[in-house]
Amino acid sequence: MNNKKEINEFLKKLNRLKEYCNNREKEITDKCLNDDVENHNWEFVRDEIRLWCTNLFNVYNEYDYILNFFENKEFTNKIIKFDEYTDEEIKKQYRNRREIADINKISNAICSSEYMYTLFNKAGEIEFEKTFDINGNNNKYENFIFDSTLIVADYFKAIELYLCKKIYTKYVGEKVVINSNKIITIGGEKYFTRTMLGDYIKILESKNIDKNVINLLKKWKKESRNAYMHKDYLKDKKKVGLIREKTKELFVELEKVL
Repeated sequence: MNNKKEINEFLKKLNRLKEYCNNREKEITDKCLNDDVENHNWEFVRDEIRLWCTNLFNVYNEYDYILNFFENKEFTNKIIKFDEYTDEEIKKQYRNRREIADINKISNAICSSEYMYTLFNKAGEIEFEKTFDINGNNNKYENFIFDSTLIVADYFKAIELYLCKKIYTKYVGEKVVINSNKIITIGGEKYFTRTMLGDYIKILESKNIDKNVINLLKKWKKESRNAYMHKDYLKDKKKVGLIREKTKELFVELEKVL
């Protein structure tokens, strides 16, 4: 992203924040100085401040976040168009089943995690600077003070949605055996409501898919998704960045064979 563009957008947001505060000065002041101050009044002011401080970091639009992730306009457009196409097909088939018809978009999931990555990376850098200044230590700690699983969670979801939709478009109508107790029809109701990442991997293993890509997918599942989605505490900033890069790499490799 263009640094000058980021700075200009940030300055615009600062001006909007200033205008917003000026316009609501009386309302906020009345709430704070009311003789009968209640907790919910303070919560209102706190929430307003948090909301606007958070939005100051949000300097991209949705498309920019996805492009920022893939770093390739052609690939970004391809994923967005694929999303739109599959969503229309699913809506046609399940127009009376909203929980299926309203399936999330791959691009939305990427956008969510990319927003969190951008926001908390900047917040983390501020925290590192503060720690450095207070302690007067030459070694900055490259760890967040919170569990960062929330940052990468939708990167994991994006891959799962991608596989779900790709398998649907390529093999719709086929029956597959997941295990002795689970036989599904691709594109059927159970396919959209009872399948997960492990099921998609099993389906791909039964097809003529490059084994190297399957192994890459399994490795990502074990070392990135399963390692941090369930129980581990993710606080290493470098690991967050690595998961992001590995997810991007996996998208590219999967697109070559699917």
